[in-house]
Amino acid sequence: MKFRLLMLTIMVLSLVLTACGGGGGDGDDPSKPVKDFFDAVAKLDADKAGNAVCSQYREDVKAGMEMLFGLLAMAGGEAKIEIVDLKMKVEDKTDNEAYVVATSGKMKITVAGEVQEEELGDPSERLKVIKEDGKWVICDDAFASDMGGF
Repeated sequence: MKFRLLMLTIMVLSLVLTACGGGGGDGDDPSKPVKDFFDAVAKLDADKAGNAVCSQYREDVKAGMEMLFGLLAMAGGEAKIEIVDLKMKVEDKTDNEAYVVATSGKMKITVAGEVQEEELGDPSERLKVIKEDGKWVICDDAFASDMGGF
C-alpha cells in the first residue's frame, strides 16, 4: 500500500514536471531554470529545486520537494530519478517573461528496485518563467501550488 501511494505521488510529480521545469539560471536562456530544476530533482536536492523558483513561491516549493524526497527515502532501498533526453522550447519571450514547454524526454524513477518510466513533454502545457534579480526563474501559480502541495 505504501509503495502504491509513493508511485502515485511520483506520477503526479512527473505530470507536473511535464508542464514545467525550473531552476535559477542566468543569461538570456529562459529554459535554463527548467534544466536546473530537473537536474535538482534528479539529485533529490530540494534546495536547488526551490532556488529555481521565484521568491514568491520558493519556500513552498522547497517544502514540497523535501516532503516528496522524504517519501522516496521512506520507501526503502535506493531511490533514483533520471531525466533523459529532455528537450524544451521557449515561447512568447520578452525581456522579462517567457513560457517554457517540455517537448520530449523521459523521467526514469527507481524506488526499491522498481523502475517506472514517464514520458515528459506536453506542448499544450506551458510554464511561466520571469527574470528576477537578473536571473530566469519559474514563477507560475499552478506550478507553485502543485509543487508546494506534496
